[in-house]
Amino acid sequence: MTVNRHEIEHLYVHVPFCKSRCVYCDFYLELEKHGGVSAYVDALNREIHARFSTLKTDALKTPLHTVYFGGGTPSLLTASQVGEILQGIQAFQVFASDCEITFELNPDDAQSPLDAYLEAGINRFSVGVQSLSNDELKKLSRRHDAQTATQRIHDLAKCMGETANISVDLMYGIPTQSLASWQATVQEACDLPIQHISMYGLQLEAGTALETLAKKATKHYPLPSDDEHVTFYEWAVDYLAEHGFHRYEASNFAKEGFESRHNLAYWQQKNVLAFGPSAHGYVHPTRYSVPSNLKAYTAFSQVAEITEEAVVSDVERFENLLIFGLRLTQVGVKASTLKEACPSPALWRHVEGLLAEKIAQGQVEKRNDAYTLHPAWIPRMNSALCDFIGLDAPH
Repeated sequence: MTVNRHEIEHLYVHVPFCKSRCVYCDFYLELEKHGGVSAYVDALNREIHARFSTLKTDALKTPLHTVYFGGGTPSLLTASQVGEILQGIQAFQVFASDCEITFELNPDDAQSPLDAYLEAGINRFSVGVQSLSNDELKKLSRRHDAQTATQRIHDLAKCMGETANISVDLMYGIPTQSLASWQATVQEACDLPIQHISMYGLQLEAGTALETLAKKATKHYPLPSDDEHVTFYEWAVDYLAEHGFHRYEASNFAKEGFESRHNLAYWQQKNVLAFGPSAHGYVHPTRYSVPSNLKAYTAFSQVAEITEEAVVSDVERFENLLIFGLRLTQVGVKASTLKEACPSPALWRHVEGLLAEKIAQGQVEKRNDAYTLHPAWIPRMNSALCDFIGLDAPH
């Protein structure tokens, strides 16, 4: 297995702060009003220095192709802090001339003027819009309204000019959402000066405020059915295609040339160096995570103190390559790539047989020696993919 075994070309920075917790969110976060941002930035810069220092030189011989600031709410950092972090990374590894540097931004959160983030090095923004219906935004406990979101995107496009590279997150399956209101959100989003859309069905996560509300106040928080989810999704896929946004992954749509290169790295099982509390990285063959504990993170003295590691088996890596590859609706995953990554001939014969069955059942397609999910099965992909989970090499 030779695919991206050593080189690191992708990097993720997790910013755990938010001004408030949305009712549907089960991510680890720290409320910004409790402070700690400065101490976090200091610790992050120490982690960057410490973690890079543990890597072998040959892992860093190629330039970084993507850097992604996720959260949480990265825009609770100032542009000066962002610039300091990027400079700390560049002290160890150069950036490719076209390095994609993404920054997640809430419509109502920005600690610095937008052009200051551009000057710091950001060249792609991902805006957490979710909906352009004010009623739905309230149901999600988002702080912004639709007008604030659209104005923020226009402001970003004006600042970026011809280099504009803006993505928005949209959500369907929101309590009280109708097909008509979802259609209005998608239509309005397509009219914005954006190049990318990530579109997710709302999942009711255990322990969230929304789970409680959905159970105890069903009348006010009615959730669309699974069939309605499929209807919402399939309508949006067709509409987005008509308006220049091609689906390149099950939940992601882009204008030509504006696919998220960072997310593609995850889906194709490439090495991703990750920093910050609750961050998850992968450097073959090891997956590692940083504990979701800001107090411990800001106090660490040795990077080992904030690193939990697990070796990813060849079977698990192969399984991930297959499952995520099938979600890539344009390129899929090549049979030759899978065969090379498969740890045993017996397992490859088993999986090749499963794929042939899926093709006969109309769940999977094979085009140009690449496997991908059949479009009709993407909204129901869990059913199509479950047979590839928990693989084991036959003896």
